[in-house]
Amino acid sequence: MPMPLWLQGVVELIVTALFSALAVFAAMSAVWATKGFGDMEFSSVAAMSAHLWLLIHGVPLDLSAAFGASAGTMTLVPLGLSILPLLLCYRSGRRLARASYEGEFLIPVLSGSVTYALISSAMYGWASPHPQPLQALNAALVPLGIVVAGLMWGGYREARSLSRMVGVDTAEQISQMSQYSRWAGSYAWAVVRAAVVAFVALVGLGAVLLGIGILAGWSQIVATYQELHAGAVGDTAVTLLQLGFLPNLVIYAIAWSTGAGFSFGAGTSVGLTSSDVGTLPMLPILGAVPESMGTFGLVGLLVPLGAGAIAGWWFLREGEDHLDEWVALKVPFRPLSALISAVVLGVMTGIMTSFGALWLGWISYGSLGIGRFTEVGAEPLTFAAHTALTVGAGVTFGMLLSRALVPDSSRELPRFADERPNLGERLMSFTASTRERFAQGRERFAERREQRAQARAERMEREAEEAAAREAAEREAAEREAEEVAAREAAEREAAEREAEETARAQASENVVEAELSVASEQSVVSEVATGHVPVHPQEPVVAVPVEATEQLAQRAAADAFSDIVEEREEAAEEPASEEATAEESPAEQYEPIEAVQQVDYLHSAQAEDYESIEASVEPASNEHTAYEHSTYDPHYRDSFAKSELGRIRAQLPLKELAAELATRIHKRRRGKKPLFSAEGEIALMFLKAYTGLSDDGLIELLNGSIHMQMFCGVLIDPANPIKDGKIVSAIRNRLARHLDIDSLQRILYARWEGDLKDKDLCLTDATCYESHLRFPTDVKLLWECCRWLHDLLVCQSRRLSERVPRNKYNDVAKATLAYAKQRKHTGSATRRLRRRLLKLLAKLRFQWNGLRKLYGPCISLSAEQEKRLCAVREVCLQQSDLFAGKEVKHRIVSIDRPYLRPIVRGKENKRVEFGAKVNNIQIDGISFIEHHSFEAFNEGIRLRQCIEYQESLTGVKVRRVGADSIYANNANRTMCTEKGITTCFVRKGPRPKEEAGCLKKARRIIGTLRATVMEGSFGNQKQHYAVGRIKARNMFSETLLLFFGIHTANAAVLAARQMARDMKKAA
Repeated sequence: MPMPLWLQGVVELIVTALFSALAVFAAMSAVWATKGFGDMEFSSVAAMSAHLWLLIHGVPLDLSAAFGASAGTMTLVPLGLSILPLLLCYRSGRRLARASYEGEFLIPVLSGSVTYALISSAMYGWASPHPQPLQALNAALVPLGIVVAGLMWGGYREARSLSRMVGVDTAEQISQMSQYSRWAGSYAWAVVRAAVVAFVALVGLGAVLLGIGILAGWSQIVATYQELHAGAVGDTAVTLLQLGFLPNLVIYAIAWSTGAGFSFGAGTSVGLTSSDVGTLPMLPILGAVPESMGTFGLVGLLVPLGAGAIAGWWFLREGEDHLDEWVALKVPFRPLSALISAVVLGVMTGIMTSFGALWLGWISYGSLGIGRFTEVGAEPLTFAAHTALTVGAGVTFGMLLSRALVPDSSRELPRFADERPNLGERLMSFTASTRERFAQGRERFAERREQRAQARAERMEREAEEAAAREAAEREAAEREAEEVAAREAAEREAAEREAEETARAQASENVVEAELSVASEQSVVSEVATGHVPVHPQEPVVAVPVEATEQLAQRAAADAFSDIVEEREEAAEEPASEEATAEESPAEQYEPIEAVQQVDYLHSAQAEDYESIEASVEPASNEHTAYEHSTYDPHYRDSFAKSELGRIRAQLPLKELAAELATRIHKRRRGKKPLFSAEGEIALMFLKAYTGLSDDGLIELLNGSIHMQMFCGVLIDPANPIKDGKIVSAIRNRLARHLDIDSLQRILYARWEGDLKDKDLCLTDATCYESHLRFPTDVKLLWECCRWLHDLLVCQSRRLSERVPRNKYNDVAKATLAYAKQRKHTGSATRRLRRRLLKLLAKLRFQWNGLRKLYGPCISLSAEQEKRLCAVREVCLQQSDLFAGKEVKHRIVSIDRPYLRPIVRGKENKRVEFGAKVNNIQIDGISFIEHHSFEAFNEGIRLRQCIEYQESLTGVKVRRVGADSIYANNANRTMCTEKGITTCFVRKGPRPKEEAGCLKKARRIIGTLRATVMEGSFGNQKQHYAVGRIKARNMFSETLLLFFGIHTANAAVLAARQMARDMKKAA
């Protein structure tokens, strides 16, 4: 049983008080053990530890009661030691916030604070020899300042929300304000944050100033340590005491830099220009106290001025200066309006920072209770006044300087068109012009260098051409000499040959005449034999014909045969052929004319190269894909397709009827090219996509190389001209999806399958979710997706319009989101912090986008997809804000890309939430039909009557048996089934009747078994094998179409398997 919150607060604060008291007691005991307190008894050391514990909580220390000496009261608190209980309370606050529910954090805080007050009061009563009631009350109440501050700090650090801590929903209150009130509120909140920035910068610069003072007085500090002769333990104690007062010294340094100064005893003062401190205690750190510095001390004013300038720069960077926008509308002169807004900002920020300075002065001002050291520190009111003046002046200066250096987007408005640009714009323009001049100079230098290189290349080219001309002239001269010598030798050779020819001509004349006569007689015999006019007897001598002559004859015969076949094909194509003639023709001759070459391949099979040249010379019949009937394919292909699973599935699909039904809804195109796929082919392509489960490109690639798939779709694709663009599938799917009527198409499918279905009086029904292909959405992912998309859109449009990109925290949030994503485990507080930051960024981006669109409305044109996403982003922002506030959200968007998806809570053990379409199916003899589908979650248990009526309208048979799971077994459905005389598998309510027949019990069991096996099995079969497990679609219409075709492809496959089993049984 968990501990009550009030008791947990009591325990946490007791532990906190115990830890801090033990730490103080351990330090004092160490000093006592080393004789640091002389002969003081240990009980006195314990009482001194209690007084010191109260002192670090802010309770004044009575020195006479603590040390027994005649001294006053010490009210100067060592703030460095007060950090210990503050951090312990911070830890307790975080633990209590984690244990508290929304609005219950104050319960443990109240009980713990009361407990701490009682502990403090008891500590005072035990340590004081003469306790007084008023002092006891003071000891009980003063420590609560540190306790409550630490608890609230830790609680807010853990919860990061006031509504979770105290139950106050500030976001809801702000949302109910008007736009002007929200602008004023955002400006005021920005001023408060600027004051915090100034305060933090002031403390940081004050610490740096103290460090500089310590370095300047380091020799004095070392000399004081040497004069103490305290030993190792004593030096350690002194160092710890100085560390305890170190935050006090930082505050004194801040007061000195503002000009307020501080005192170190009555009648002393330390200021910027003069210093009068008298004799200081032997404390080494006091060597950093400055002496009189004269006018050089005024340099210290740079600390508050610098802190104010940082705050002014931060405020301009934050982009929430709505007062300046309002003043700019009222005062047209821009320098004057900027000065007014900067002065107002400086005044308000200075006043806000002065409250922090007043608090610092109050907690650091006090008395040591010894001698003249009764006034130590900066006077709080003087410190606050000087801080307001110096920091306010710094904020004004920083704001004006930032406006001068940073371009002001408001000056782009038409009313400021005639004014001179500010210093920042002039610097930017000067820098741009300087860069342009440097670029022009570089270009001129590059041009001159290129010209010199070009002249050098031309000179070298001319020299090379002259050298080549000289070489060519020498070569021509040598060639002419060689030609003259060759001509003389040829003339001599011709004369000798002429003499030899005249001598041999007379001898060869008779031989030539005889050879011509013999060749002529041989050629005549060969031609007669080849043409078949001369019968050749086996015993008659035949002159041998050369092989070259037979090869030429074979080639000529093949070419003649092929030309005859081509002419017959052309004549057949020109004459209209009847259906009977087309069916009688050979399928190969219709779309493969090149097979004619194979018919004359017997003439000369060895001359493959000659036939390739002939085939290349013949043009194909058509370069376009053609739609074909099954009777036009090759008989071998038809037989193999009919025996394949694809062929059996196609035989179960009434494609003509489905196409006719869709044709009545789709507008017929009158122009454009003839579509590649017929109406039946488009529907077949959708069934084929569900059957294969491939992507669009993968489906087209497989379709190009599979003749069976082409026959399934009724097309014939030329391998030399395949389909290359997979977008054709997407175009067909989008066109069909817009006109898909599930009810009418399912009636056509049932009419085709009616003869193969049995048990039409049995209705099995169940619902399932067909998931979409979607990364599991979370609030952080969805918000970051919206922020990133809207930021990219804002940047793109701003640059297109030459407008400065508005400032926001996008980069910081992007880093935080990346760091969050890298963590292995995400705590609830980290997730809530990041969601808050993302919501703020998204709201800021929407505000900036609305401002840009209001200013440049006609110039901004978005696509339909961008407008859809913009609407989704707006709705996501509103829904996530309500979810963050703990409100209930209906119709929750989980994706800006598909805003129609909703979370479907199914309650499964391994998957509690699914995202997709929820479908209520009915099943007739193992064949599923869609009764109802929706992307919104619905209760399928109230749709049993509609399921029965839908099945009866399909089949025309009255339903007598119903199988459904327990969600359908409500009282209304039970009463309806009883009235209609329908037997169900529902578990009976009440006692089991004795007269129930055994056959009825068996029927219930059989129906329940069918529902649990056949119905549930069909869901798994569809999701695993027919591409409806994780549907990939970009809109709800395409997703519905893929769902429809996936379910009915599975039905067709089941019926095809049954038909094949019947055929095999008949054959056996």
